[in-house]
Order: sequence, then structure tokens, then C-alpha cells
Amino acid sequence: MLPDRQLDLFAGGGVPVPVIAPRPSLVASALDDAALIAALPEATQGTCQDLTGEAAKRRLARAIPALEVLCRRFKGFGLAHSVPEQMAAVRAIAAIGGRDAAAALARIILDHVVQGPGLDTVLRAAARLRQRLPETLLPDLLRHPDPAVRADAAGCAHRPHPAVVALLVDLLGDLHPSVAQEAACALGTWGSPRRGRCCPGCCATSPPPP
Repeated sequence: MLPDRQLDLFAGGGVPVPVIAPRPSLVASALDDAALIAALPEATQGTCQDLTGEAAKRRLARAIPALEVLCRRFKGFGLAHSVPEQMAAVRAIAAIGGRDAAAALARIILDHVVQGPGLDTVLRAAARLRQRLPETLLPDLLRHPDPAVRADAAGCAHRPHPAVVALLVDLLGDLHPSVAQEAACALGTWGSPRRGRCCPGCCATSPPPP
């Protein structure tokens, strides 16, 4: 016989919900080098600026592989909007500088780790570190619809490959002055007969490519 009052199906037993203590926030400046490097690959949007900024401040070359891992975590994202974690990692790699940093940026570009609006940031960093990019990759970048990407790709052109030279000559007439200027600088560095179009003094003071 059923009782007069309605049964409470949710009364009684059950497993109590555990109380999870909040994870303590990381203070990058309080971490030693090893702990900082270990924290970088799993950095979140809330911690990436602090962690990557500290690695850059210390010029921590040993952190470059960890920063590259952080950047690769978000491969496939960022087509419409740049990914903050990727941009923070790229800027830190560029700030640390050196051959290893330049090589890491080249791998990020070659593997299409960063796409969309963030690509310009990576190319600009690679150009600043004078990182060469393969001639097979440059034509697509020099034809990119984003003028900022075209300009920075020209800055990464350090070898006078015929196909690249032809595209750079075409870019001298680009409607965006920054693109035309970078193309002229690249051609001028190689001693092109169009050297006179280069921005004043830049080719004269730039060291020859290694």
C-alpha cells in the first residue's frame, strides 16, 4: 500500500559533492626558471600574459620550446580573431631573440600554426629577427590579401630567388605604401637596379643577409 504522502525520489543517499578548492593563481615573478618553463605550455588566457612576459623579461632562451608548445596548442584556431595565448607566446619568443627564437618562428609559420589575423604578428617578429623563409612559402605570403602580411613577408625575403624577385618588383606598385616600401627595401638589399625606390637610408644601414 502506498503512503499518503508523495515519495521524494531525491531524498536519502547519494554521493556528496566534493568541495574543490580554487587553484592558487600563479605569480610568474615568484617562480624560478624551471617552474616558469613548466607552467608555460598550459598557460591560460588569464595567465599567459604574466607568464610569457616574465620569460621575455628574463630573456629565458630555455623557455623557447615551451613557448612554441603553447602556441601549437591552439593550431587550427584564430581564423577570424587572433588567439591571445598564441600572440603572447610569439611576442615572448621575439623578445627573447636569437637563432633558436628565429627558428621557432619559422617552424610556426611553416606548419601554419598561426592563421588569420595573427599571422602578421608572427611574420613581423620573424622579419625583425631576419629569419629566412623558404622560397616555396614566400610567393603565397607575398600574394596574401592582407597588406600587412604582404609587407612582413617582404621583410622575410632575404635571398634573391627569381620568382620572389618578380613578385617583389610587382609589389613596388602596391596600393599600400608599407608593402611597396618593404618590397623596395628587400630589392635594395640585394643590389637591385630598382634600389632607388627603397626607403631613405634603410638599405645602406642594414647588414647583408648571412
